[in-house]
Amino acid sequence: MITVYTRKTPPCSFCENAKAFLHMNSIPHREVIVGDGGQMSLARFKEDFPTVKSFPYVINGMQEEVGGYNELKALFEETARNKLLLG
Repeated sequence: MITVYTRKTPPCSFCENAKAFLHMNSIPHREVIVGDGGQMSLARFKEDFPTVKSFPYVINGMQEEVGGYNELKALFEETARNKLLLG
């Protein structure tokens, strides 16, 4: 299952876009809200993912980095294209 690390404050339009994309395409995922009032503190997020500098942060079910919203969308578009080409 895909995990999407998001933030609520300050507002994150790319986080909202990523969640909407996953919902529209019926892709199972879980959201982890980072920061005040979330499931994970920002300090813990930075400790767990020291190279990540922006939100959302998306990882796949094998705990491999996908990236942000643009990388998420590109990955699924590429997968769909490959399915069409390979039958």
